[in-house]
Parts: sequence; structure tokens; C-alpha cells
Amino acid sequence: MADAERLTELGLGVADAGAGPEAVLQLGTPLHNPLAQRPIPSGVFAFAEGRLIPLEPPELVGLPPLSLEGVRSRSELEQQLAGAFHAHLVALQRRSSELRALGFSSQVDPETLELVARIEDPPFRFLLGGDKRGQVRVVGAARSDEPPVANIGEPFDLSEFPNRAGLLAHLRALFSPEAGSTGSATEVPVARPIDYRELLEHFGNRAWVPAAAAIDVVVTLRARGTTYRFAATRVGDRTFRALLAGPTGKVWADQFQLEEFLGVSEVVAAALGIPASEVELLSSLEER
Repeated sequence: MADAERLTELGLGVADAGAGPEAVLQLGTPLHNPLAQRPIPSGVFAFAEGRLIPLEPPELVGLPPLSLEGVRSRSELEQQLAGAFHAHLVALQRRSSELRALGFSSQVDPETLELVARIEDPPFRFLLGGDKRGQVRVVGAARSDEPPVANIGEPFDLSEFPNRAGLLAHLRALFSPEAGSTGSATEVPVARPIDYRELLEHFGNRAWVPAAAAIDVVVTLRARGTTYRFAATRVGDRTFRALLAGPTGKVWADQFQLEEFLGVSEVVAAALGIPASEVELLSSLEER
């Protein structure tokens, strides 16, 4: 297969993952996770459309894909990866400093190197998340005792807001457009995740998804007092790659055919070594 041959020629280890090749890039100079104080000696990537998409370890997931265009050696790929990784570390420091200057505290997950900041602005609560491309978005928001909503608005650059009041006004306008309607703030519709039951309700059970369309499934759950997140992404046809992560990072990862999947509760229970009855599926941002 041509893709696998190209990757092999560049010095990557290649394995057939069932929906296309997965490549392992061994790093001549390991990257370093400064928070967990551990080296990153290699990365696992999915290969699609001439790009390597980071799959493992968690520190690399979410970084921009590596382009193979014009690449002639493994060292060039290593340079791309190192550049993206170090740019992300610099962005983490910058975003943390910007939030601190605005009077907000933030945290960085030492396993995934992802930034989060919880902002209290009564009656609102906001959860900001930083991606690995230098931007921030509202990943969760709630007003008083109302149910929370997730993923509001588009990603933005914190440097656009020189003061605390400006950022809070922006967040309120995203969550509640009418709150900013009397001023100059632009009304932004609230974005909410789509429950799959809504798809069935509106499109019916005869609707189908094209073979090449992306499918991402996220389920938040709680087991024995600990919150976990199960995420599955279609990597080809009816093949999905899934990951279970908890407070300390990745717990389990595997690839499966849709027809063979037993269910989230069953798979999570098996991964954790507990009965399925102890797995509680949560709604949206209930765990926040």
C-alpha cells in the first residue's frame, strides 16, 4: 500500500489499524512534558490525506497535523512536531499570564497539557478551555440553576480583551445575547451540543451518514465517584477509535467496528474492572 510505503521510507513504524495505517514516530530527541516531568519519546499518528494526525500520547493530541508535503526525512517530521509542541507550551504560558492579568486563575492538566479556567460572574458560570493552537473558547456555561450548555461561540484570542470587564461582557453576550443587546456587543447565537436523540427525532431512523463524513461521539460518565470522558471518532467506514480518560489521563484506548461495540457502560466497566451497574452516564456538562 502506497501510504504505508511512504511512511516506512521516512523511517516511521507502520501498523494496519483496520481503517488505514497508523504510524509511530520515534523521536531522536524526546519532547518533554514540563508539568508531569516526563519525556515523550514517540507519537502515534493516524494518516489521512497526506497528513499525520496525533492520536497518542495525550500531550500531542490536538496539535496541528503534520504535513508530509515536501518532507524527505523523519527528522523533518520531528522538527514539525517539536515546533508545534513548543509553540503550544509558549501559548500556555501566555494564556495563563493573560488570564492572571485579567484577575482569573487557570489550571493546566499535566497529562494533556490543556488549559482550563473557571470564571464566576453571578449569575453566570463559565468554563474556558484553551486548544493546542493558541486559542480559547467557552466549553461550558450556566446561569443560576439552569442546565449548563456546552461549546458556545467560536474560539477567540484572549489578547483581544485588554481588561476584565471586556472579557466578561463578551462571555455574557455569547451565553445570553439579550444581555448585550442594549450596548455595542454583537449578538451571538448560543451553540449547544446535539443530543443524538434529537437527530432521530428530527430526521427519523431512516437517515444515514455518508461513509466519508466525520463522526465524533463524547459521553461523560461517573464511576465510583470519579468522572471520566469517553470519546470515539470514526477513522474510516464503520471503524471507530475510542479513548477513555480520567483525572490522571488516559485509562483505555482501542479500535472497534461499530457492529461489535457492546455499549459505553459495558466497555467502560470492562476497562475499569467494575460492574456495568456502577457506571453512571451523565448529561452534557453535568460533571462540572
